[in-house]
Amino acid sequence: MGFFSKRHNGVIEYSNGRYEGELNRLGKRDGYGVMRFDDGDVYEGEWKDGKRHGQGEYFYYPDERYVGGWYEGQRSGYGTYYYASGTRIEGTFKNNLVVYGTIYWTNGNKCEGPFDSHAKLHGNCRYTPAYGSAYDCVYEHGTCISKL
Repeated sequence: MGFFSKRHNGVIEYSNGRYEGELNRLGKRDGYGVMRFDDGDVYEGEWKDGKRHGQGEYFYYPDERYVGGWYEGQRSGYGTYYYASGTRIEGTFKNNLVVYGTIYWTNGNKCEGPFDSHAKLHGNCRYTPAYGSAYDCVYEHGTCISKL
């Protein structure tokens, strides 16, 4: 491994926050690092060529977070989004959006299926109440419109 392929640790001050972690030979965030934003958000995880890329955890101030895969700066691959309410969605993300997964509500109910661009269930889903029997349901933008 030559000089030009090595990473080094460093600190970069941005207009919206501060990065501490590995940098590539061009001074871009590359490898493992932490970006603390002035608005209170924090990303800790892997970077590639200055973008979130690989596995990481993003804390959205004040109390939401995403843990999972990133691709070229966007949530991508398998991950979990935790809402301030206690609800969470585990599933597959693409271009920052959940496309398929399971939503777990704080009352113990859950539902698995596809999601629309607003993180609402949309399509044929499997609803499992905390108590009782599971059933299939057609969702439109977060609302069950018919049981199957």
